[in-house]
Amino acid sequence: MSKSSAKKRQQFIDAATAFLAQNHGASLSEIAEHIGVGRATLQRYFPKRQDLLREIALEGIRKMDEAFAPLEEIEQSAEESVHSFFEVVLPLGDVYHFLGTYPDLPTFPEVAQAYERQLDELRNYVRFLKQQGAIAPDVPDGWVVVMLDLLIWGTWSAIRDGAIARNDAAALAVRTLLNGLSRSEFVADTLRYYERIGRIPPITRSRSGNRDYTIDDINRIEFVKCLRAAGVPIEALLEFFRLNEHSVYTTKARKEILVEQRKQLVQKIAD
Repeated sequence: MSKSSAKKRQQFIDAATAFLAQNHGASLSEIAEHIGVGRATLQRYFPKRQDLLREIALEGIRKMDEAFAPLEEIEQSAEESVHSFFEVVLPLGDVYHFLGTYPDLPTFPEVAQAYERQLDELRNYVRFLKQQGAIAPDVPDGWVVVMLDLLIWGTWSAIRDGAIARNDAAALAVRTLLNGLSRSEFVADTLRYYERIGRIPPITRSRSGNRDYTIDDINRIEFVKCLRAAGVPIEALLEFFRLNEHSVYTTKARKEILVEQRKQLVQKIAD
């Protein structure tokens, strides 16, 4: 297959995925009409509707595997791990929903086997979140998986419909999963992680052993939250706060870090 044919084939798969995620019963003719080509053109790539469904499913599983793979190699707090999870999966919301809800997929053995493997990996991830204290241990794993599915599809739909901004989506999904819709935004696990890697200084403890946050501690945490929300990477934050320990002599260096991060943020927005 030529590069142009492969590109067109991929475009058909992507467009059909988004359409079938909302129109499970669509015929091959309706899919072709939605894509904007004739049925005969679509059939040159996918002779039967089942051929198209199978390829959509296999492509979706491949994309999900590629998206999740880097998450296993990053050391993060539970909350940051969930944020990274939503960042990589939300752009694949239609694929994720298609794989989880399309009734014909179990008829393809390789698809059913790969999908069950991904579900097992998701269940293991839920157990990790429980071990880290991000999710209550008495909540059934299956219920958490269902909530993740609903959040992924709902958030993707909200982005598509313009109800929420793309840049806010992952943070809103994390907040809804871990904190509900209350005013609390941080979990204890994240604060402990920030303390451990040096984003915030060691917190003094009360006589009972609980962390006793001062106004300065809270201000620094809010500052970290703002920088993370702006996309500043961990390495830049650590360097900034290392320099901040010698604030009298490092004003210029700290400013350069912030200026550089601002340039990168502007570039991301432009892209």
